Amino acid sequence: MAVSDSTQAKVIETINNSKNLSIKKIEGTQKVFIYVQTDGQRGDARNNLTTALKKEKIITEEKLSSKSTELATFVKNKNIVIVYKNKKGGMQETTLNSTITELFPAIAFENKISTNLTEQKFYAEIQKSYSSKSKVFVGSNDYKAGKQFIDDAIHSSQFKGKIKNAIGALKYINQQNKGKPIKQVYWGYRAKPSGVNPSHRGDIFIEFNDGKMLGLSIKAGGAGTKEPKFNTYVSAVMKDGYKDVDTYQKWQKESYNTYYKKVPNIPAFSFYGKDQMVNAVAQLEEDNSKYYNELYDEQLEWLRDKMIAYMLKNPDKTKQWLLNDVAAVDEKVPTLLVKLVGDKASVEDDENILAECVQRSKKGSAGLSIEKSKTSKQNLIVTLTCKDHDTHFEFAMRTNAPGTKHKLGQFIRLAFKYNGVVKKK
Repeated sequence: MAVSDSTQAKVIETINNSKNLSIKKIEGTQKVFIYVQTDGQRGDARNNLTTALKKEKIITEEKLSSKSTELATFVKNKNIVIVYKNKKGGMQETTLNSTITELFPAIAFENKISTNLTEQKFYAEIQKSYSSKSKVFVGSNDYKAGKQFIDDAIHSSQFKGKIKNAIGALKYINQQNKGKPIKQVYWGYRAKPSGVNPSHRGDIFIEFNDGKMLGLSIKAGGAGTKEPKFNTYVSAVMKDGYKDVDTYQKWQKESYNTYYKKVPNIPAFSFYGKDQMVNAVAQLEEDNSKYYNELYDEQLEWLRDKMIAYMLKNPDKTKQWLLNDVAAVDEKVPTLLVKLVGDKASVEDDENILAECVQRSKKGSAGLSIEKSKTSKQNLIVTLTCKDHDTHFEFAMRTNAPGTKHKLGQFIRLAFKYNGVVKKK
């Protein structure tokens, strides 16, 4: 169905009348793509525009498009697709939210901001306290990034909740200061303080008056939720953890021959992981989502089996990876995992338990077993055996990319996450 000029005009008028929304470009005739820019979060812009179009009796639906990395707005039966982009300088909501819980407590501690303020007043104090003289920032690049994050924080759809989390982190830092005086708190965004390993996964670093350092890994969630303790990718595990690029590349070729060749109009293997292949699998999802998801589930199962077999084949390397990367043992600058629920903070000890079990486990394959979860298609259970008991650790392998680059569009570079100590079911 060709695009109606009157419908297109009404859509354009509605966009132009929308706050914080502007048209960047329009392309296509039989199927029209309208690219819009927003000052805030794309999800908010999409919801607001959908509501506005509904008032104009224009019916829409949200789904993925090969033109976007997030949901697009499709005008029903009119071949009009609205694609959302951030204006230059915009950022993903996930990064913005994590920064609120990491940067804001550091600034607040340095400037003695009260934990008893409302969310809005706390944010106002953070804005006033931002300074080029602040020692919170390690380097000029982090200082510049910090300014952007502070300015954009108000656009977060979880603004109040994340400010509460930041206040909870500040309370924890204040508590540390009472027990042992703190000289300085640093934001570990890109650069790390002097003497800290550049790959250290701390989000906040505390320097005490005696010169000792402590890294805080910040995780925010609900009271009943279980946040990953360690996030990485299958590619990083193989390339950086096991130093085995060849095996990973063999898996890529096998995945292409086994799964991606089943996708219509799939390009040659030389385009593996590139936009041309992403577009092909995105089209399959749009045309036949059932088959698309079946292929993804099959590949996920295959990759999980590959990973388990490889880890078991190399027990000593696996234990070393668990110790160095997952548990992040750093005797010089130890790490505490701090979970935030509202404005309350608690310390979780899963990494230390893992580190202890690795070092106490029986040698070689006798101390290691791995199996697929019986309750989840994405989880696997690593068991470390000591002389007197077994301890079970849950890992998850899954897609975590947005839009067309999720699932099959993420290829075998899936997320690989440590969820913590579990009871075996």
